[in-house]
Amino acid sequence: MTMVTKDTPVKTVLNSHPRAADWFQQRGVICLRCNEVFPGSVGELLATKRYRPHQVEQIISWLNNYLAENG
Repeated sequence: MTMVTKDTPVKTVLNSHPRAADWFQQRGVICLRCNEVFPGSVGELLATKRYRPHQVEQIISWLNNYLAENG
């Protein structure tokens, strides 16, 4: 599995791991609207929620752990 980074496009994450959309939604981060994927990177998506850089890295770490455990 390729690790997600702050520079990974959201579309790439969702294409490889559709369940990631639910993971984001459970955390109040909306990556899909009207069947359109957020057009930027994971870091840019998380920035819309005003997370600080160290928080972004922690959240991405949690996401990678989730994806490793749940495919």
